[in-house]
Amino acid sequence: MGTAEYKMEARAALHEALANPAVYTRSAVTVPSQEQLDAGLALTVRWHNRNRTRILGERTNDDAGIVEGINRLVFNTDELDALGLVPERNAVVEVPGLGKSFRLDYREESDGPLNVYWSVIEL
Repeated sequence: MGTAEYKMEARAALHEALANPAVYTRSAVTVPSQEQLDAGLALTVRWHNRNRTRILGERTNDDAGIVEGINRLVFNTDELDALGLVPERNAVVEVPGLGKSFRLDYREESDGPLNVYWSVIEL
């Protein structure tokens, strides 16, 4: 097995272990629908949150540091394909297990198979 296959297996295992069930809503359409749930389909996401500090100025005592939170959701392409879902900007994703809701802001560049990354705004 090559590196690409190991990477794909590792990503699938990571998503399975750490993802939470989610509900996607856009323009009064909810995914997964009851029919999709009855068929055994599900939507899960992983939430990534981290803080990043940026320094503004000329690197003197007068510089300002800004701490900004970075939120993103990671979707699994196999699940998206099975649901026929193409995430769109401004859709809302609810993650009941985390007690959180997010609005999709922009799709981030992919870094390989299986993962679809979206920057999100926590609601």
